[in-house]
Amino acid sequence: MDKDFEVLRKLSNSLGEKEVEEIIEALRRPPERYYLRVNTIKSSVKEVLSCLREEGIRAKRDEKLSEAIWMKVEGPNEIEISGKEKEVVADKFAAESVYQGSNLYAPGVIKSKRVNPGDEVIIKAPNGVIVGKGVARMSSREMLVRKNGIAVETKQSVYLIPKIRETRAYLDGKIYPQSLPSMISSLALDPSPRERILDMCSSPGGKATHIAQITNNKSEIIALDVRSSRIRKLKENISRMGAKVRVIKMDARNSQILGKFDKVILDPPCSALGVRPKLFETKNEKEIEVLSRYQYSLARVIPKVLKRGGEAVYCTCTLTLEENEKIVEKLTELGLEVIEHEPFLGDKGIGEYHFSDRVQRFYPNRLPVPGFFIAKLRC
Repeated sequence: MDKDFEVLRKLSNSLGEKEVEEIIEALRRPPERYYLRVNTIKSSVKEVLSCLREEGIRAKRDEKLSEAIWMKVEGPNEIEISGKEKEVVADKFAAESVYQGSNLYAPGVIKSKRVNPGDEVIIKAPNGVIVGKGVARMSSREMLVRKNGIAVETKQSVYLIPKIRETRAYLDGKIYPQSLPSMISSLALDPSPRERILDMCSSPGGKATHIAQITNNKSEIIALDVRSSRIRKLKENISRMGAKVRVIKMDARNSQILGKFDKVILDPPCSALGVRPKLFETKNEKEIEVLSRYQYSLARVIPKVLKRGGEAVYCTCTLTLEENEKIVEKLTELGLEVIEHEPFLGDKGIGEYHFSDRVQRFYPNRLPVPGFFIAKLRC
C-alpha cells in the first residue's frame, strides 16, 4: 500500500474507505475559501472590506461568523513550461506555500544548481510535483547558504491566494489570517470580561488575540509558549492587533504555578494532518503515538489550573483518534465533563465514546476548511 497518508487511512474503520479517500483528495488542495478574522478592537467588517477592495482584493462576509470574511482561492492553474527553465527544489512546507502563490524564500530551498539571478525557474516539491514558476532573485549558492530573503519571486502557481500580509489592513492589525474552525474554538470557549483566561500553547497568537477581541480587552489573558522564536512571533502579533495579553515563556506543563483560571484553551502541537494543502504526508503511527503522549502531558494539567466550574477547550488541526477523542476520553477519567458548545458547524465525533455527539470534527471534503477537532470540558 502507498505509505502516503497512511495514518489517515486508519480512519476507514470509522468513516469508510470512500470517505477517507475523499478527505485525502481534499487535503491535497487548499480550501476553496481563504478566511480572515476582522479585528473588531481596531476596525469593523465594513471598513476592512472597503480597505481590501481599494487594494484590489474582493472579500465577502461569512454567512455564520460575524467577525469572519473570506476570499475565493483561484485554481488549479496550469504552469506554463517551455523546457528552458532551470529547476529549484523546495522543502515540503515551502513548496506548499509556493503552491498557493507565495514567493520562495532562501531557507526553504533544498536543491539548486547553476541558477543565476534573473533566470526563469520551475519550483518543485521534494516528490517532484511542480508547484510554481518564477524568476530567481539569488544564485544557487546564495539560495543554499542565506538564512533570509526571496530566492525565487513566484510568477505562476497552481493555486493563488492574495498576499494578505502585504496589505495595509494586515499591517495595521485590522485582520488576522485564521481558519474558520480555529475562530470557532475561541468562540466555543465563550470568554467573558473580567475572567482569568489561560492559552497554554499560544504562538502565533490567533486564539489569544481573538479572545481579547471577544472580551473587548477586558479579561486577564495569559499566553504561554516555550520557545523564544515562537514567543517573538506571539508578541509581534499581539502588538500588531492591539490585544491586551500577558506573554510568559513557560512550558505549559508547569502552568499550575500561575494559579487558577476561569477558562483555559489548549491547542497543542499535533501532527497537523488537517492542514491544507498537503502535497504529500508521510507521518507514521510511531510519530502519532509520540505526539499523543506529549498532548496528554499538557492536557492533564487542565484540571489542575481550572477553577471549580471552570471551562476549557481542547482543539487540534488534525484528524487522528489518538490526538483527539482518545485524549478527551483520558480527560474525562480525570474528572472533566465534556459539554456542548456553540457554534457547532462541523460533524460529531467518531468512535464509541459517550461524548461523541458533544465534540466537533471538521472534514475538508465536506466544508471549505482544514481538518479540525474541538472539545469543550468543564471542571
